[in-house]
Amino acid sequence: MREIDTPYGPGMIGLISGDDQARYHHLMVSLDGVHVPRGTRYAHATSCNPARNSNNLVKMFLKEPQLEWLWIMGDDHCFEEDCLLKLLAHGKDCMIPLTPRRQFPFDSVAMKEWNPAQGIVQWYTWEEIERFTEPFPIAAGGSAGLLVKRRVFESMSTPYFQIGRWISDDLQEDIHFTWRANSIGYTVYCDPNTTLGHMTTAIMFPKRGEDGKIGIVANLSGFKMMIVPPGYTATRDEASNDHIVKRPPWVEMSAQVENMVKQ
Repeated sequence: MREIDTPYGPGMIGLISGDDQARYHHLMVSLDGVHVPRGTRYAHATSCNPARNSNNLVKMFLKEPQLEWLWIMGDDHCFEEDCLLKLLAHGKDCMIPLTPRRQFPFDSVAMKEWNPAQGIVQWYTWEEIERFTEPFPIAAGGSAGLLVKRRVFESMSTPYFQIGRWISDDLQEDIHFTWRANSIGYTVYCDPNTTLGHMTTAIMFPKRGEDGKIGIVANLSGFKMMIVPPGYTATRDEASNDHIVKRPPWVEMSAQVENMVKQ
């Protein structure tokens, strides 16, 4: 990590590894060159339970009273050196960068609506996110690059992260945490201008073109290939939300990417 003088106090970067995606256990995010405020600490939590990992990070974080924020990072992400400072600059209690899911078609991890009591779930499409030029509030979201201020944890009961069941889908610990933060008055935001990559057979990044449209690109040895062109997520079935209505010609690109990586 590269400590620099900033107007922000020290915090902790917490890396989680050994989650339920066993094929990523060998990956470790490199923090070389990452810009951090002076006094920033690093911690690593690993187990087969992602909720336990996150809870252990929070416990380590809260033991050090001088630390002001916790930045949670999985071991399957890639980001620019100033990613953390960009998030801190907004001064929000909870903030996530713009991140795609790990599975095709690599939709956003930001939720537009989420109400477990009424059975409502709706993810933001890239086309909806294109309209935002500043951080926007989300109903819930993933913990990839989730930045949380100390007072949020101090206002919560333990365990902070929990895994449960919701209707027929898994209730992930990060969705539950961000939903809880919103419910107790700490609005969770997504920064549409700060991106975080997700590692699959390549590293997937959301990319905004000069026209403001967002698509998904794969970074293969520095060569960026458009995997999901802009406008695709608007064709998804809103009723079922997670089911693809039409598989366009570029869906075969996923197989092409996989073959290129294996060669």
